[in-house]
Order: sequence, then structure tokens, then C-alpha cells
Amino acid sequence: MHGNYNASGMFVDDITLGIMPMTGFRNGDRYITHSEPALTREEIQIIAEGLSERRGYAHDLTYSICDFVQRMSKQLLMYGEVYFEVVKELDENGSLAGFELKIVPSHNLYRIGKSYFQIISPRDAKEAHVGIQVIKIPADKILVLNLPNELGNKRKLYKNLQRLYMASKETIPEFQMQAMQNEQNIGFNAEEFQKNKYIQAAILTKKFGWDQREGITRKNHTTEYYSIYRYIVKKKAQLIIRDKLIDFINEALERMEINSKVSIENLYTMEDVERQFQRLREGNVRFIDIHNELSYFDT
Repeated sequence: MHGNYNASGMFVDDITLGIMPMTGFRNGDRYITHSEPALTREEIQIIAEGLSERRGYAHDLTYSICDFVQRMSKQLLMYGEVYFEVVKELDENGSLAGFELKIVPSHNLYRIGKSYFQIISPRDAKEAHVGIQVIKIPADKILVLNLPNELGNKRKLYKNLQRLYMASKETIPEFQMQAMQNEQNIGFNAEEFQKNKYIQAAILTKKFGWDQREGITRKNHTTEYYSIYRYIVKKKAQLIIRDKLIDFINEALERMEINSKVSIENLYTMEDVERQFQRLREGNVRFIDIHNELSYFDT
């Protein structure tokens, strides 16, 4: 349902693209990690590697945080809920030497009391080359990442993605195909049909400000004012997801008894977003000015 060549896949890709700065590239050095209280050098290395896809190769904490947020935001928008198993690595003295946040498929995970139970089905067992089994996982080993309440919930997101997917599959409706085969003219208006599909997708993704790749300069279906307004809504949604994931990272650090909270300096804030809404309401503002305030990329 979430492939890259249908509307649901494009929606996920577009909303998560640019959710964090590309550190190491243009102006990447503007965005540095702050920790309170300050992390030790050893803790920085442990966290950088634990959040990275490339274990053993990660050395920059800011890069690892940005990369984790970018990757997990996509998981969150595809599924609305993501489960992680916290796997600690201890040295010979029992001190934390490393960790991994392993995504656990939610379809076979059940909570009973203070434990989760993961059922390894015959199909999953065959793919993983393990035996069919039930694995008990203490609840304190599981972290759950949920879609922020401001953007909906898992069930609503799933329904909307499904509707986007089904609508994108139908270029010409079945009744028109039948009419064409029977050489009948039923007065079908293809342009109106596409416009209605556009409106449906806009309604389904209203909280996320998705422009359906129309862009700020293509005003086939919207006014310039609404195009700019929708862009700000998108940046607000990205900020909400971004902050949720950084909070999640800090929750994971707390589980591993790393008593420090991390943040990244110079990211745009909710105050910045609200200021752009105010500028738009007052008029006489250019899109390029708003873009420069809320984007991590030079224009």
C-alpha cells in the first residue's frame, strides 16, 4: 500500500523529506547537538552508534540524530505506530557499552500485564531462519512511538493512506471504461474527475499541508495565498513530528540510564511557524521569505 509510485507513498515521502537538516552539507555546521547535563565523550559515541544504521561507523552525534529522525518519521507516517525493542550491550563491568533500537513488527506483538509477547509465525520463522516460538519481552524493554495527537491517530492515518492509494490507482473510473467499451457517451468529464480526486486528497491530508507535488508556482487548483498557507501547515506538521522523535530519543536515553537530554540548536520552532502565519494574514509577504525562515536549505 505504501509504494513510491502511488499517492500514499508520495505523501509519506514528501512530508518526511527535509524534516531534518542534512548535516555535513550546506550550512550543516549550523545545527549542533546540545545536551543537558553535558554528555561524556563515551556517551556521545554510544548514542551516535546506537541511533545510526551503520553501527561501527557513526561518529557524529548530530548526524546520527538527524538521520534517525528522518528514517523513523517515514516509519511513523507509514504505520502510525512503531514498536522498538531496547537492546543494551554491557561491558565486563556491567556498564553500558552500546545499544540498539530494534523495530519490532506490531502485527505479532501483544501486551499482557507487564510483558509483551512476540509470536513468531511459520512465515516469519521461515524468513528469519528461526523456529516457531513465542518470545516474552519485559515491558520496560519496549518503547512505543505514536503519531502525535495533533496529526491524528493510527486508525485514521491507515484509512487515509488506503483511500489515497485506491484513488491513485483509478485513472479512469470503471463505469467510464465500460461506457467506452460499449461506445457510449455518458458525458464523463475527465478534467472534473481529476479535480475532484485532487480535492479529496487535499481533504485527507489537510493536517499535513501536502501539496500533491503541485508546488508553490502551480496554482491550477488553489490560490497563491492558500499555496503559501499550505506550505506553512506542512512545516508545522514536520516540526510536530520532529519534536516527537527527539522526545522519543530522550525517552530511550532515560531507559538506558543516560541522564541527559539532547536537542539540536537552530532548528525552527513553533514560534517561528506562528510568526509566518501572522505575516501571511497581514499580507505583503513573499513565499521566498517564508521559505527561508522555515527551510533547512538555501534558496
